[in-house]
Amino acid sequence: MSVIYVSGKAVKPKSPIDNHTKAHFIRRFARNLRAESIERGLRLGELKRAGKIPAKLIKPISDFYASIFRITEPRHLSHPKISNQLQDDIRSLTKVVEKMKLAMSSVPIGFSQNKILRSELDEICEASTHFIQQYEITMSSFKPGKRLPFSPTDWIAKYVVAGMIEGYIQQVNRDKYPPYKLLSRVMESGNLFISEKMYRNYKKQYDKGTYYDLVQ
Repeated sequence: MSVIYVSGKAVKPKSPIDNHTKAHFIRRFARNLRAESIERGLRLGELKRAGKIPAKLIKPISDFYASIFRITEPRHLSHPKISNQLQDDIRSLTKVVEKMKLAMSSVPIGFSQNKILRSELDEICEASTHFIQQYEITMSSFKPGKRLPFSPTDWIAKYVVAGMIEGYIQQVNRDKYPPYKLLSRVMESGNLFISEKMYRNYKKQYDKGTYYDLVQ
């Protein structure tokens, strides 16, 4: 490995594997959760302004989002270590998700007819549960400084790929997937990237019905 010079002294740069710590991956997972929650939050805000969120759900939703943003706030996403407080907050998120689901089920039947609201809340509950699973696997599956036993999924990019696949199948060709070059150009316009090899893997997962499984 080459060396770099600092103040005239040769210094051997750290191996890239030093970045593959538990904190590194959990920050990455938390960023995905934050992006997902912000996207859903904007839609929930529109529904609230339109008076389409039952009064009984206003506080549970606010408490739910407060827990998510406490975990994914910028100071945690930039800190090199996972604090004990952050670990406690992540573990408590399981109960927060359960409370949110309970609040959803306790609302009168009229709520279940609001498919948009139900969908948004289901999605953010699912994203939170997925984050908790990623956290637990990361904390228990490998030693600090070692690589994860699986490749961390960029779920934002993966959801975009799924949307393009479904749109292409429905609107262009029912029997084919969108060409890699077309998909790649569209993703690059949104500052996202997927390799051709990864795209082949995603198509296989889509065919098998395992596309959204946590571990492949």
